[in-house]
Amino acid sequence: MKKRMLWIVLSLIVLTTTHISCKRDDSSNNPTYGEQTLKLIQIVEDNPNIKSMLIKSIEQAKIINPDKNTNPAQTLEEYYQFVTWAETCMPWSILPKTPYSSLYDKIDQSLDYFYFINDQPLTELEDMGFYNNSLQYTADALNFNH
Repeated sequence: MKKRMLWIVLSLIVLTTTHISCKRDDSSNNPTYGEQTLKLIQIVEDNPNIKSMLIKSIEQAKIINPDKNTNPAQTLEEYYQFVTWAETCMPWSILPKTPYSSLYDKIDQSLDYFYFINDQPLTELEDMGFYNNSLQYTADALNFNH
């Protein structure tokens, strides 16, 4: 009986310790961004039009491709997290969950993903003389010097 009671108490201690150690600290909800992501965030926050167009572009991309494996940035916050990841990862792992097997295809799809988000056609940019009415052309047109 004593062994059984000891076993129960030890099991409860282990379960409690595991539960407490796996519980997320509130401070972990504040993501850590890379240097270039912080610059991007500053540009976006300083330019409400850019922010709204970026959000719209992300939303349009989500409609076209709702698969989080091949379109992981489906909110502005996820986009910032993706950009931070892309700052330091290897080119073949920018999109880590793609179904492609060859190194070339992984690199190609990973790099193309940046254009997928930033190259969504936006009505706000029509008739501005851009090759395509998308965000990738706005930085030069608006003379960003960040």
